[in-house]
Amino acid sequence: MHDGGMDAAPLTDRPPERIVLDDLVVRRWRPSDAGALDQAVKESFAELHEWMAWAADLPAEADHAAYLAERDRLWADGTEFAYGIFAAGGDRDGAPVLGGTVLHVRPPVTCEIGYWVHSAYTGRGIATRVAAALVRAAFADPGVERVEIRCDAANDSSASVARRLGFLLERTVERPPAAPGDTGRDLCWLLTPDDLREGRARL
Repeated sequence: MHDGGMDAAPLTDRPPERIVLDDLVVRRWRPSDAGALDQAVKESFAELHEWMAWAADLPAEADHAAYLAERDRLWADGTEFAYGIFAAGGDRDGAPVLGGTVLHVRPPVTCEIGYWVHSAYTGRGIATRVAAALVRAAFADPGVERVEIRCDAANDSSASVARRLGFLLERTVERPPAAPGDTGRDLCWLLTPDDLREGRARL
């Protein structure tokens, strides 16, 4: 139901399984998160359905359980690192899900970041803070030369995250629309280690 990490080469250095950002905990998904993830997606479905191909139909809790099992496999392979976003105290089982984020590994030297935030928690800078943390985690691997964020040209909220972090719009890719809000034009935003060294990134 969610994007996969197919045909990817594993990172040399794995990102951390748990990242603390003041009042947020970004941690590797667990099988026990399936119920809370299901609830968050159902509560945010109207907004997710507009932009996310995996939310074309309302997933069932069993779909989320299967998704989390697949994320475990991809994490073990080192080809995709998916996290839940939680409030402080989110290490306990059943903690409410504030959103999700993922670090996809794209061969040979690229990582791509994806994110979504529960509808009740948008507009608070959560996606920006979490994406910044994943950028730092990606560039901790010496083999990563590019970090990308991709979003539809009409998805202003997602594009604003990339802009705030100092990503540059590298190219636009035409593709068939995958969700009701899509235009079929993907904006491909790029950040490189040089952007960090030269102060263009705002992390």
